[in-house]
Amino acid sequence: MVVARTGDQSIGGVKTFSSYSIHTGYIVVRAGSTQGGQVILGYTGSGAITNEASNTWNVDVNPTNTFRIFRKNSTGATDIVMQIPEAAGATISFARPITSSGDITAFSDMRLKTNVRTIDGALDKVSLLRGVYFDRDGKAKIGVIAQEVEEVLPEVVSNEGEYKSVAYGNMTAVLIEAIKELRSQVEDLKKQLNDLARAHPRTADPTEGAKTNPTKYRTGVCDWSY
Repeated sequence: MVVARTGDQSIGGVKTFSSYSIHTGYIVVRAGSTQGGQVILGYTGSGAITNEASNTWNVDVNPTNTFRIFRKNSTGATDIVMQIPEAAGATISFARPITSSGDITAFSDMRLKTNVRTIDGALDKVSLLRGVYFDRDGKAKIGVIAQEVEEVLPEVVSNEGEYKSVAYGNMTAVLIEAIKELRSQVEDLKKQLNDLARAHPRTADPTEGAKTNPTKYRTGVCDWSY
């Protein structure tokens, strides 16, 4: 079935279905150059599919050829839930939290990457970042500020659309290298302490020396120099 839309139309009025399925074929909604095709679904408690302007879920392709899923609330205002732009590689945006019962993964195969090199100075980069508490939509949250992150790690900040966004998962690469750098510093300090202990051995009981050299170990002050 093909509907060439030149104005508001309905097909057979409002229908109520106990079940509905399409085994073969398709439905096409076409529009002019200034209006996108749209399918409206509403629930009235009786299973009806309606074309009401409020309290409905809508699927459409707008004039910029962006596929959208959105909801019309009780006042008729639009609450966009998902948008998929036409351009290949464009960002798919969601306006609601996403929960998955399975893993969410991204391609990370070596065969897809070129110019690979280890992140240097990762600990310094992490030191320049700031974790913050903040409120959004009336709820307390934690995260980072995109503008601040962009000054340190511009690779993880996206400027598509009205607001900046951060690829939190990609920041893990910097944290991995920062932890490795920190461990290297700790291991170096441990080696220095061990070398110092071997060069200047002392008794197992640090207070033992007070019995033979009371002037060196004064009351309330412990001088560990040799």
